[in-house]
Amino acid sequence: MIEKVTRMKDEHQPMYIGGLLRELTIAVHRNIGVELSEHELGDMKGPQSMALGYIIHASTKDELYVKDLEKYMKIRKSTASELVSRLEKNGYVRTEKSQKDGRLKRLIVTEEGHEAHDRILYLLQEVDDRLVAGLSQEEVDTFVRILNKLIQNMQS
Repeated sequence: MIEKVTRMKDEHQPMYIGGLLRELTIAVHRNIGVELSEHELGDMKGPQSMALGYIIHASTKDELYVKDLEKYMKIRKSTASELVSRLEKNGYVRTEKSQKDGRLKRLIVTEEGHEAHDRILYLLQEVDDRLVAGLSQEEVDTFVRILNKLIQNMQS
């Protein structure tokens, strides 16, 4: 068993690995939010950018529907519908009846959606670069390997 306390938040409060990961997640999300706002993508929140990225990549293979988004993001149908509605309202996607099944609405990314996605990828790379500044490639590779192990541990 390893030493449980990895550092002290202050002299009275221990900080565990989960707490450190939470702090890191909050800081990364804050940085992403600032970057999105500064680059006129302030209407795009984290889940929307994730959904847009998934729709772009998955729809190149086949028709994509709200139910596919639900499954990928592990969210309820109502939440997926809200996400799609916001993306539609902002002009990033549109829906049309499926040619395969008229009961389903196919998700289609607009040109504006593709442009926004390209800008988001650039901003995410900037945040990642800031995150690993001062680390060697070996340290980054080790960190990624350890994070993947932690994720596996929590999923089993």
